[in-house]
Amino acid sequence: MKKGIKIILIIVVIALAITFAIITSLKEKPKKENYTNSIYVLTDSGHGYNYYQINNEGKIRTVINFEPNPSDKYYLKNCFTSHVDVDSGKILNEYKADTCIVTDSNNNSINLDDTLKDIINKSTNYYNPINDVLIIKINESYYVTINFIIDQYTPYKLYYYDKNRLKLRHIYTFDKESVVAIKENDKFIFEK
Repeated sequence: MKKGIKIILIIVVIALAITFAIITSLKEKPKKENYTNSIYVLTDSGHGYNYYQINNEGKIRTVINFEPNPSDKYYLKNCFTSHVDVDSGKILNEYKADTCIVTDSNNNSINLDDTLKDIINKSTNYYNPINDVLIIKINESYYVTINFIIDQYTPYKLYYYDKNRLKLRHIYTFDKESVVAIKENDKFIFEK
């Protein structure tokens, strides 16, 4: 009987070891994030500057620092009004061309081209009141930061304007950090 118990115990131990080996081999190994296809973003938290790298999948990491690309910046003020839609109960934004002021970095008013007009119109497609919008143009690429008004949460949502699909594509949402500048990676292609 003792010999039979020993054999059963050995079989159980071997079965457990095999099961453990199978389970650990099937476990998904942590995926190393790829930052080859990424942009660099400089933000201001009100307490200092922060430097980040964000890949095209929306993964973020802190970096030491970088030199941003030269860019044109367009600031939108008083361009939107918000109201609650009675039927859906959602907050809707409306573009107000008559009160909208668009200025460059030197506070000069600018004329809107078709691309800027489309970006402004696309900015209304969100269900939170808009505080302000910053458009950053680097060469022929446009990045848009929309600062929404949401109770105690202060999101600054960063978008890439996809000229081929004519839509804003979300990159990342910062909490209480406004986007100041961007550096494009030569290999950055937004594929999300």
